[in-house]
Amino acid sequence: MGTKVSKKQGDNASQKVAAVTAFSTAGKGAQIKRMALLSKKSSVKPTNFQKVDLNLSPAQPPSSVTANFPCYEASSSGGMPVQIWMKTGFNINARHGGGTALVLISRNKSDNDGSELQLIRCGVSGNHMQYTSIVKGGTHSIYEWNEVHTTSTGDLCPASMFGKAHCSVFSNIARMGHCGCAVVYEGSKAKGFSSAGVMRPGLSAACGPGGGALVVICSAPPAKGVCPGNIYLVHQGNSEGRLSAKPLFPNKDNLWKFVASDDDQIEVQGPSQSHYAVLYSFSERFARQQAGKPTGKVYHTQTFDGSKPTRLLSRCSTHMGRSLLLMCSCSSGVNDATTSAIYQVVLQKSGMQCNYIAGSSGNLESPSVWTVSCDNDELSVVGPSVPSRYAFIANIPEDTPSPSDRCNQTSSLAAGMDTTFRGGVEIRDKTVVGWVSEAVSVRIMLNEKVIETIQMPQLLEQPDGRLGFQRELTDEENSPGLKLIKVYGLVNDMYNNSVPVELEGSPKEVQRQPPGVLFAVNLGGPAYEAENKVVYADTQTLFNVHPEGGYQCTRKYGEYVSTKSNLYSVMSSTYDGFLYSTYNTTHPEFADDIEYKIPLPAGNYKLKVHCLSSGIGSPYFTVSGDNYSREYLEEFSKSKDVIPGFTGREAILPCPVEQGHATIHVRNGRGGHGDGAGGGGGATRINALMIYDPAKYKEPQPSDEELQTELMQKQKVCDNLIPLDRTFSPKEMKIAGWSSNLLENASAELGDLSHWNCSGNWKTSDGGDQTEKMFVSSYMTCTKYQEVDLTQHFSEKHLDSCPEIQVSESFHEGCNQGGFYGLTVSLMTYDGAVITSQTTGEKGSIKTRDWIKESFTFKGYKKGVRIVGFETSARDDKFWGGHFGAYASAAMLRVKSEVAPDDSDQDGDVVEPKLSPNKMQELNRVIGDLNAEYKEGLQDLQKTIAEKEAPKPSPAQVNTNTTLAASNDVKPVSLGRPKKREIRIFVSSTFVDFQDEREILIKKAFRELNRLCLDRGVFFTYVDLRWGITTKQTESGETISICLREVERCRPYFICLLGDRFGWSQTQKKKDKLLDKSYKFAMENFKKFKWLEDYRFNTSVTKLEVLHAALRDDGVEKNRTFFYLRESRVQRDQLPPPEPEPEGVEEEDKEEKKEEEKKEEEKMKEENKNGNEKDGKKKEEKKKGETQWHFDQQHEFREIVKNSGITTREFKTAEDGCQMIKEDLTRCVNEDFPPGSQLSPLQREKEAHAAFADARKRVYIGREEYFKAIDEHFEKAAAGDKQPLVILGESGSGKSALVANWCGRFEEKNPKDFLFMHFIGSSPESASHLNLLRRLYEEIRVYLQQDLVVPSSDRNLVLELPAWLKLASNKGQRVMLVLDALNQLDSGAGSSGDEQELKWLPKELPPNVYLLMSTLPGKAMDAVEAAKWPVMQVFPLNSDEKTDIITQYMALYAKTLTEEQKKLIIDAKQSSNPLYLKALLDEVRMYGSFAQLTKAIQSYLAADDAGELFVKILERLEADFDNGAVSRPGLVRDTTTAIWCSHRGMSEQELLNFLKVPSHVWSPFYLSLDENLVNRNGIVNFFHDHLRQAVERKYLPTPEDKRKGYLALADFFCSDDIDDRYVDEVPYLLAQAGELKRLRATVLNIAVFQRLMSAEEGKFQLIKSWQLLGGYEQVEDAYLGVLTRTAEFEKTRDKAGLVRSMAGFFMQLGLLNGAKLLFEQLLKELELRYSETHCVLVRHHGNYTHKLKCNHTEVINVLIDMGTVCQKLGLLKDAFKNFHEALSRQPRPRTPEEKIRLVKALLGMGAVMRLQGNADMAKRFLMRAQEVATEVLGSNHHYVAAIIGQIGELSYGQSKLEDAILHHLWDLKLTQSDVGLNHPRVAAILNNIALVMDDLNDKRAGDMFQNVLAILVEAYGNDHVDVAIVRYNLGAFFLANNLYQRAGFQFKEALRIFIGFLGNDHYHTKAATKAMAKLKEFTG
Repeated sequence: MGTKVSKKQGDNASQKVAAVTAFSTAGKGAQIKRMALLSKKSSVKPTNFQKVDLNLSPAQPPSSVTANFPCYEASSSGGMPVQIWMKTGFNINARHGGGTALVLISRNKSDNDGSELQLIRCGVSGNHMQYTSIVKGGTHSIYEWNEVHTTSTGDLCPASMFGKAHCSVFSNIARMGHCGCAVVYEGSKAKGFSSAGVMRPGLSAACGPGGGALVVICSAPPAKGVCPGNIYLVHQGNSEGRLSAKPLFPNKDNLWKFVASDDDQIEVQGPSQSHYAVLYSFSERFARQQAGKPTGKVYHTQTFDGSKPTRLLSRCSTHMGRSLLLMCSCSSGVNDATTSAIYQVVLQKSGMQCNYIAGSSGNLESPSVWTVSCDNDELSVVGPSVPSRYAFIANIPEDTPSPSDRCNQTSSLAAGMDTTFRGGVEIRDKTVVGWVSEAVSVRIMLNEKVIETIQMPQLLEQPDGRLGFQRELTDEENSPGLKLIKVYGLVNDMYNNSVPVELEGSPKEVQRQPPGVLFAVNLGGPAYEAENKVVYADTQTLFNVHPEGGYQCTRKYGEYVSTKSNLYSVMSSTYDGFLYSTYNTTHPEFADDIEYKIPLPAGNYKLKVHCLSSGIGSPYFTVSGDNYSREYLEEFSKSKDVIPGFTGREAILPCPVEQGHATIHVRNGRGGHGDGAGGGGGATRINALMIYDPAKYKEPQPSDEELQTELMQKQKVCDNLIPLDRTFSPKEMKIAGWSSNLLENASAELGDLSHWNCSGNWKTSDGGDQTEKMFVSSYMTCTKYQEVDLTQHFSEKHLDSCPEIQVSESFHEGCNQGGFYGLTVSLMTYDGAVITSQTTGEKGSIKTRDWIKESFTFKGYKKGVRIVGFETSARDDKFWGGHFGAYASAAMLRVKSEVAPDDSDQDGDVVEPKLSPNKMQELNRVIGDLNAEYKEGLQDLQKTIAEKEAPKPSPAQVNTNTTLAASNDVKPVSLGRPKKREIRIFVSSTFVDFQDEREILIKKAFRELNRLCLDRGVFFTYVDLRWGITTKQTESGETISICLREVERCRPYFICLLGDRFGWSQTQKKKDKLLDKSYKFAMENFKKFKWLEDYRFNTSVTKLEVLHAALRDDGVEKNRTFFYLRESRVQRDQLPPPEPEPEGVEEEDKEEKKEEEKKEEEKMKEENKNGNEKDGKKKEEKKKGETQWHFDQQHEFREIVKNSGITTREFKTAEDGCQMIKEDLTRCVNEDFPPGSQLSPLQREKEAHAAFADARKRVYIGREEYFKAIDEHFEKAAAGDKQPLVILGESGSGKSALVANWCGRFEEKNPKDFLFMHFIGSSPESASHLNLLRRLYEEIRVYLQQDLVVPSSDRNLVLELPAWLKLASNKGQRVMLVLDALNQLDSGAGSSGDEQELKWLPKELPPNVYLLMSTLPGKAMDAVEAAKWPVMQVFPLNSDEKTDIITQYMALYAKTLTEEQKKLIIDAKQSSNPLYLKALLDEVRMYGSFAQLTKAIQSYLAADDAGELFVKILERLEADFDNGAVSRPGLVRDTTTAIWCSHRGMSEQELLNFLKVPSHVWSPFYLSLDENLVNRNGIVNFFHDHLRQAVERKYLPTPEDKRKGYLALADFFCSDDIDDRYVDEVPYLLAQAGELKRLRATVLNIAVFQRLMSAEEGKFQLIKSWQLLGGYEQVEDAYLGVLTRTAEFEKTRDKAGLVRSMAGFFMQLGLLNGAKLLFEQLLKELELRYSETHCVLVRHHGNYTHKLKCNHTEVINVLIDMGTVCQKLGLLKDAFKNFHEALSRQPRPRTPEEKIRLVKALLGMGAVMRLQGNADMAKRFLMRAQEVATEVLGSNHHYVAAIIGQIGELSYGQSKLEDAILHHLWDLKLTQSDVGLNHPRVAAILNNIALVMDDLNDKRAGDMFQNVLAILVEAYGNDHVDVAIVRYNLGAFFLANNLYQRAGFQFKEALRIFIGFLGNDHYHTKAATKAMAKLKEFTG
C-alpha cells in the first residue's frame, strides 16, 4: 500500500517519500544490530565475587522520593550594576522523564519593581534547560530584567539586575519539593444585584524587600452550564497604585479583577463563590502567615510509558468548578531530549476543559503533546510513549496531608519498575572508585566516550556487602586538561533491555593543569580547556556568590556572543574563541573598578590577561599594588586587529606575590600611569586571567615533524580544494533605474561622523538596518545634516525635468526602550532657497526594537532644484547620561536616472547561446578598463590582504648565503621522472606447449590483475608473441627484432615459461634460412642488437628473449623478472636423435626441407588454436619437430636460469603456474603502485613534460650550430653574463625538438647539475606560469633533500622565486631552467593576463642559475626584446641543412638515397618544415621496394602540408597491415578512428581488446605507429594534431561516419566493468553518437553516477548529458526513482556517499527541495553510523551545558550542505540551525582539513546573517572565514578570492559600491586566472560586478549581464536557477532603460524557471512576479 501524502507537498511528493523511506530502511541495519546486542542479557547474575576492600566512604542514606519541603526558594540583593543571582538547590538534571518547573520571581528597588512567571524545561543530563517567560508584571527594560542560569553542577540560579529579588520554584519532580504551599480560598457569594464575589488573601497590595508576586488559580461554579477558569500573575508594586494582574488567558474567562482595597490589601473580585489557590513568591513565609488555611491539592506521578493513560484525579464530579495547574514532562533520549508543557484543567459538570498555557521541547516541533481526558469520573493524561512525569496544583482543598502519600514517583523511570538499585562514585587522584548495590555492569565515560565497561564478574565485594569497582586512568586520560567523568550502572528495564542509571556523585569534573600553571579563570563563562591544555575554571567555582552582592570580585558580566547561540568561533586571531565570548567588565562612570584577590604562594610569576580588542580600554591596572598600566597597553598593542573589535589579544605582565595572594585591580580610564598619561576610553572587559610560573610553564610548541606534516597537509588541501560555489545576487527592483545612494557615510560606515554637520552628542556603533554601522543619539537633541549637490551627478537639463527623488532612513528605540526621531528633507536652489520639503516631525516616544523605515518621494516639484538637504534629529526620552537615545541607520538619497527613449526595443531574447570570440574580446577589454579605473583601490586592497596573511617558513627565510655541501660530499639526488602508471608484461615461452597456461592467464589471472591495476590508476597490458611467427614476418626477417624491441618496451616486467621444448633455433652446420635472415635483419637495422652475432647458433628465440631481458644485463630488476619451470613431461629417450646431415646436400635443398617442416609445424599450431587436439597421440605429434639435441639444449638452458639468481618457481599443472604468476605480479603491483599511490596533479604534470621531451628525442638530426650556440652562450654566462637565452622560431621550425635534445645532451654531460624542463602546452596545466613555479619548487625540494614549504598563495609563488633559485644554486652545481613555448603561457585571464609579459621572472639570476627559453613572435617576444635578452633564431631549413639531415637521418638506419631522390625532397618547399621532413623521412626509410622509392617520394611530396602528408602515411599503413596473409583488414582505420573518437585516448590493452587483434599482428603495427603517438601514463593519443586531422579527413568525413565510430567505441566500453575509464568514455561517446536513451540509462546507473560526481569534470559531463536529455526538470524524479528501487540501491556499498552525491548534484542544478530531502535523511544515517566512533563533547560558552555530538567529517559536510540548501530556499531559521550545528561541533579545529570545514560553516553563517539583515555580524563571519582560509591556503588562493567576493556582496547590499567593486575585481582576477573567463564561477563574479556598475549608472552593465547569460546558457542550458537570476537582473536593466519589451521577455523567462524549480512561495519567484507587475505600470 502506498504512502499517502498531502498534495500540497508537490506532484512528486509520493516519490520523494518513497525514496526517503527506502534510504531510511536501508540505513537501519546497524541500529537494529546494536539494539539486538544491547538486549541480549543473561538472566543469571554471578553470586561469588573477589573480596578486595576499596576503603569506600560510608554510603549515605537513600534520599527521599518526596522532599520534606514545599519548594526551593532563594533571595539575593546587590547594587547597580551588579547582577544578583538567586542560587536555589533545584537541580535541572532531571534524568529520565525530564522535568517541568515554574519559577516565580519578584524583585524591587527604590524606583521600580517587577515580577515574572517562567517555565523551566529540565534536561535529562548535561545541565540542559530552557526557560520560557509565561507572563510578566511591573517594569521590564534594559536595566530591569530577569534571566535564568545554572551552576556548573546544574543548580538553578534565577538572576535579576541589581536591587533585591526573591524566587520560588515549583515542579513536577517530588524530590525537588512537594509543592504543598498553595493556599486555598473561597470567594464570597454575590450579594444584592452584584454578580461578583470578593476574596482577600491577606496580602498587602504593596511589596516589601524583594518584591512580591502571586500566581492565583481561579475557577468558579458553572455559569450558563460551563465552569470558567483562569490563572493570573499578580504583581505587588513598591507603592500605592502599582498593583497589577495579568491573566494567562486574556481572551478567555478573564472574569477576575485584582484591586487594592482601602486599607491597601489585595482584593479579588470575581464570579460568585469562586475558588482560588494562591502561590506566593515568598512561599514559606506566606504558608506560615496563612497557617490554618487549607492548602491546594497536589499530586505527583510518573509512568514508564506515557502513551498509556496515567490517572491524575478520581471522583472528578465531586470537584466540579475546581481548577488544576498541570505540569507535564517527558524524555526521549539524553541531554536536552525532553519536552515540557503546562495546562490549566477546569473540572466541569461532565468532563473537563483543558487549555494549553506554555511549553518547550528540545526534540519535538510542538511541546503540546499531551491529551487530558475525563472518563469514568477519572482525570487522566496521555502523551508520548516515553518516560513521563506529571504533577498538578489545584484549588481543591488538600485531603491527603502527608506529602509522601500524594506522591507516586517511587519506581525507576529508567527501568520502568520498582528497584532499590543505588550506586556511588568518587575520584581518588587518578583512580575512579565506586560501588553498586547489586550485581550490574558498570560503564565509565570520559568526556562522554566510554573508556571502560566493568563486567559483573569483575566487581569486588566490600566488607559492608556493597559491590565495588575501580579503574585507574591512563596517562593520556589523566593528562592536563578538562575532563568530565560519568559512571553508570547498567540495569535491566521491564523489557530486559540494558539501560544506564547514573550513579550518585556522577558526573565529576576533573581539572588537571600543565606544570607551572597556578591559576586560570574564564570570566563569566564555564570552565574551558584551551589549546595549550590550560584549564580556565568557571567563575562560580573560584568566586562564590554572596547573598547580598553577587560576585564580590566583579562588577558586571556580559557576552560578546549571545548566549542563545554558541558562535564563539567568530573570534579572530585565536582558536580559543570560547575564552573570549564572555567577560567581566568595569562600568563607565560609576562602579568602575574590579578587584580579584587570588590566593597564591609567594613567588615571581607571570599574569596573562585575555581581552578582545574592543574591550582593552585604557585602565589603571595594578598587580599586587604595582602599576602596570603602561605595560598593559604596550602588550596589547603588539598585535593588530583582524576583525575590528573581535580580535583576541593577550598581554603578559609581571605578577609578584608576597603576602600569600595576588591582588589584581582594574579601574576604568583614570590614568595612573605615573607620568600623567591619562586613561580615557570605554569600559575594560577582561575575558580571562592566567597566572603561571615562567620557570616551570612553557607554551607548547609543535615539533619539526608536526610542522612539516601540517605544511604538507596545507599543500594537499590547497591543491585539491574544490572551488567555492559563487552565488548569483539579484537586483533590487526598487532601485532599478535609480542612481546610487548619493549620501556620503550614510550609515556611519566610515566609523565616524565625517560628511555630516552634527550637533549634540552622536556616536557610531555596530549594527543597523542591514548595515554594519549606525548612529546612536544621547540625552540631548542630536542633529546631523548633509547637503548633496545634484549637479555633481546629473546634467541640469535632467534636473530641470524634475526627476523623482527618493529619500529614506531607518530608526528604532534607544536601548532604554524609548526615544524620539525626526527626518526633514529639503529640495533647494543653488543659493539655498527651499523649493519644497517634507518632514516627519518628531516621532516618539518610540517603543519598538524593529527598524522603522521613514521615506519620502518628491514628484512634480518646480524646476531649479540643485541641492538636497538631509537632516536627522534624535534623542532619548529619559535624559539618561550616555547614549541611550534613538538609533538611526541606512540613510538613502536616490534620483531617478537619466534615460533616453530607445527605439531598438523589441520582444525576444537578446542573449547568444554561447560567448562568441568577439564578445569574449570585448568582455576582456571592459575588465581591463575596470582594473585600470580602480587600480589604486586594488593596490590598497592587495596591501591590506597581504598584511593579514600569516607568515610561513619558506626558502625566502632560509639563509641563502650559506653554501650547501659540495657535490662530492652529497650523493646526487635523482630527479628522475616518476614511475609511469603502466605495467606492460612480456610473456616469453616456446610456441606450442603452453596453450593451457595461456588460456588461464588470459581469461583469469590477467583479467584479475587488470582490475587491480585499474583500481590503482594503472594500465595493465601483456605482450605474447607466441601464437606464431607469421610467414610474412619470417620472410621479411623481422621476427627477432620485433621480439627484442617488445622486450625493451615491457621492461622491467618479464615472465618466462619454460617446458620441454627448446624452440626455433639453428646450428652452424644446419642453418635455418629464415632464422638466419632474421638475425641478419636485426643486426643490420638496429645497432643495439650487434650482440646477437655471439648467439647466432645453438640459441633459440626464447633464449634470446631471456638473454636480452635478464641474463645479459647486470642492472636488471631481478624482482620484476620471473621464470616458471614446468615439471618435465618428456623423457630424453622418447625423442629421436638429431638427423645427421647428408654430405653434398645443397643449402637450397636443406632450406626447402626446413620450410616444409615449418609449414607442418604451423599447421599443428593452427590446430592448437582451433582446439582440435583430442588425445595423447596428437600431443605426441606436437613434439615431432624436437630431437634429443633440443632436449639437451633446453635442460642446459633451464640450469642456467636456475643459477641466475632470478626468481625461479616450478609448477606441475597449468592452474598452479598461473596462480604463481598472479601472486608474483600482484606483489609487483602492490610494491610499485601501492594503494593511495596515485599520482598527484604535480606528478602527472611532470610525467607529461617527460613524455613530451622523450617523444622529441626519439630520433633527432639537429643542426649542430644551434647546439654549439646554446653551449657558447652558457659558457659566457658562467663567466659573468647572467642573461637568459631565448630561442625564436616560427611554428613547426623544430624549437621544441631542439630544446628537448639539447636538454638530453646537457643531462648526459652534467648528471650532477639540476635540470628543470617545462614544455608549455604539453598538458592543459602546463600553460599556467603558477603551475610552472609550483613544479619548479617541488623539484628543488627533491634536489636539495630539504623539507621546504612550497608557497600556497599565487602571490608568494612569484615573490619567492629569487629565494628558491638562490637556495638551489648554493649547492654548488649548475641550475639550468628550460622553458619551451613562452608564447603559449595562459593563466586563464585572457587578454587581461600579464603572464606573457614575463614580469614573474626574476630580473637578475643568482650565480650558477641559467635560463633557456623559446617562443614564437608575439607578446612574449615583445617582453624578451624589452628586457634586451639575447635571442637565437631558428630558421626554416635551407637546402644544405636539408641535405645534411637527409643523409644523417637515413644513415642512422643504414639507408641511402640517390641524388635524384635527395633532390626531389630538397627542392620541395614544404620540406623546409622540420615536422614535414621528419615524417617524410620516416616513411622513406621504411619503404620496402627501393626500385619504387622514387615514385613513392614523388607521391608523398604531392602533399602540400603536414596534414595531407599524414593522409598518405595512413594509406601506406593500410597497404602494410590491412592486406596480406598475416593482417587484419581495417586495422589502420579502426585503430586511428578509435583514438580519434575517444574522449581521453586509448590504452594499448583497450585497443587490443577493441580491435580483437593478436599480438603478432598488433606489435609490428604499433611499432610502426609509435612515432606518431604519445603515451601519457598508459593512455596513447595522437602526437600531432596533423595526424588527427588526417584521420578525420580520410576515415570520418561525414557526421554519420563519426556517429558510427562513437557508437562502436561506446559498445566496447559498455561490455566491460564500470571503472574510471568507463565513466571517462561512455557518457561522452553516447552523447556524441546521439544515443540519448542509452545515455540516460548510463548516467542513471548508480556506479557511473558516483564516479562522475567524484571529479569536477565528471559533474560537468553529467550536466551536459542532462542538457542533451531535455533539461533538468526530469533529474529529480529520475534519481529519486533510483532510490526507490530498493534492490538496486541495496547493491550500493556506500549508500550515504551516493545520497550525498545525489543531493550535491541536485544543489548544483538548483533542485533544492529534492536536495534538502536527501540531506535530511543522509544526516540521520550518518549520525547513526558514526555517533559512537566520531564524537565531540560540545560545551556552551555562555552556560554550563554540554552535549555529545557526532563530528565525523561527512556529518559536518552534510550540515553545511543542509544549511546552504535551506539558505537558498529562503528557510533562514533552518539554515542558521544547520550552520550553527556545524560550527559548534568544531570547537577547536587542528588540521588544515578541519580548518577549511570551519571556513565553510563560517561562510554559511555569514550568508544567513546577511540575508537576515545583520550586516555587522555577517561581516565578522566572512572576515573570520577569510582569516582562517588565508592561514591554510594563502591570500591568493581561489577559495580566499571567493570569500573576498562575498565581502563585496555584503558591501553592495549596503550601497558601498566602490568597496564592492574592488572586492569583486580582486575575486575576478584570481578566479579567472584559475579557470578562465568562460566559466560559471567567473560568470557569478561578473554578475555581481554588473550589479554594481548598474547602480553606478554605467551603461556597460547591460552588455555585462548579457555576456554572463551567454556563459551560463552554454554551461547549464536555459533552465537553471542561476540563469533565471541573471535574466531577472538583465530585465531590471532593460526596464530602467525603457526597453520594456526586452525586459518583459527576460522577466517571463525568469519567472518560468523560478516557479519550476523553487515554487510559487520562494522569494525569487515573488520578486519576479512583482517585476512583471511593475512592468505593466509602464506598458499597460
